[in-house]
Amino acid sequence: MYWAIIIFVIWITWKILNIKMDAFAALLKAQRDEGCISYHCWIQDTKTGKIIDDMWEEHEFIKTFNKCVGEPVYQKFPNGRMKKLIKEMKFEFRSKSLLQMSRDDEIKYRFIRLNQHKFANCANNCVFNYIENGAGKNLKFCIGRMGWKREDGTTHWEYE
Repeated sequence: MYWAIIIFVIWITWKILNIKMDAFAALLKAQRDEGCISYHCWIQDTKTGKIIDDMWEEHEFIKTFNKCVGEPVYQKFPNGRMKKLIKEMKFEFRSKSLLQMSRDDEIKYRFIRLNQHKFANCANNCVFNYIENGAGKNLKFCIGRMGWKREDGTTHWEYE
């Protein structure tokens, strides 16, 4: 029985790493074409404009350290670049696969979410937020810049 659990854990780990590495390699290739490797991913409701993005304790530290105030500021990449990155990062495929898993085997889904939903992992966090906020009901994936305004009016862009 234990060997079956060990094999299952190894298989899940391999799948997670394989999907993550494929998406990461595609992202780096796509962004090298644009001369930049910095980005942030989030979900936006197309009807209300509401942005769905995780804010972690680490963000508060970063915000304080850089003397920033207020709510996060988002700036999408140009539409063509954003669509290219979304396609190459396989957001649709990953979200459909994880959504199906959440329906078929909630324990496996929760295990993957527990290990992948964390600070500085916005591409995966974005997929989990998409699933947990209605998966497709007026939601779209966005890639670009995220930061905060400083008191002097300039913007500190995180992940740059």
